[in-house]
Amino acid sequence: MPVCVRPRLWVSKHARSTLYEEGIRSSPCNDPGIKCWPNWSRSDYSRRCIRRASANKCTIPVRVITLSYNVIKIISVACFLACTCAHAAGPECYITDPKLPQSCVVDPAALNRSVIQYGDDSRLWKVFEKARAGKPITIAAIGGSITQGAWATSQEKNYVGRVFGWWRATFPKSRMRLVNAGIGQTNSEYGDKRLQKDLLRYKPDFVITEWANNDAITPEMRASYKRVVQRILAAPNHPAVLMLFTMDRKWSSAEDNQIPIGRELGVPMIALREAIMPLEKSGKFDPMERTADPIHPNDLGHQIIAQLVAYRLQSGLNNMHATLSASK
Repeated sequence: MPVCVRPRLWVSKHARSTLYEEGIRSSPCNDPGIKCWPNWSRSDYSRRCIRRASANKCTIPVRVITLSYNVIKIISVACFLACTCAHAAGPECYITDPKLPQSCVVDPAALNRSVIQYGDDSRLWKVFEKARAGKPITIAAIGGSITQGAWATSQEKNYVGRVFGWWRATFPKSRMRLVNAGIGQTNSEYGDKRLQKDLLRYKPDFVITEWANNDAITPEMRASYKRVVQRILAAPNHPAVLMLFTMDRKWSSAEDNQIPIGRELGVPMIALREAIMPLEKSGKFDPMERTADPIHPNDLGHQIIAQLVAYRLQSGLNNMHATLSASK
């Protein structure tokens, strides 16, 4: 069982990032309570499910399980239960409404809507290859209070911890470190000022950026956000970047001001608004269920965000496997 060092959590002005170290652990699907696809071994599922995850083709449900111990540990376990294609009978549901279990919140359509731009996979594939080879990698996120983990009941249950769980479950042989550089009530302008100290000095391999709730919709904020992404991409170790757009309870978000950055730089972009706003506007899902206050997500909200990010990551991994298989 991996043991994580005690993280530095909001302890001072100079301890901005949350760090986790972990050791090598065994296969993520060893838990007998987790079922994998029939006749597929627990260890090779992610390698076998290599079909492209896109609209009306193939969808990848993720089950994230988190456990807590005396010290903060991230031991989220993700096991991909099925790879269901268009000919399969019945729709799949990955997250249901807790008050109406028969009502689906995140289904294949929501996952596909969340991908604003698929983006360039080349950097992400290099991280996958590095992790698959058993080499150590660093997963990071920088943003505001949602990235910091606001209103999640534990660090394991915020979206960053859950996404880290996907990485650990998918690449169990890799020794991983998590850097959570989220700080509440801050925007990308401040993120640019603290980028080296709080993020780049840890040489991250994969970075999520998130300021859709905190940045003003101005040219100045777009410019500061663009500088952050450009500086991360220009780092000597060439990290992969994913831009994440969150929203508040009333669907307010600065994503329209930020999307042109991702378009220009060619990075993957994922949006919560496109994924679930149609359900909420139609009255099929109450935004109160995913939020702890008018701005911040609760545990369910963090789970939804993590599901969207994991979907894009798994899609990239499946495409990499398909490409490698086709080249043989």
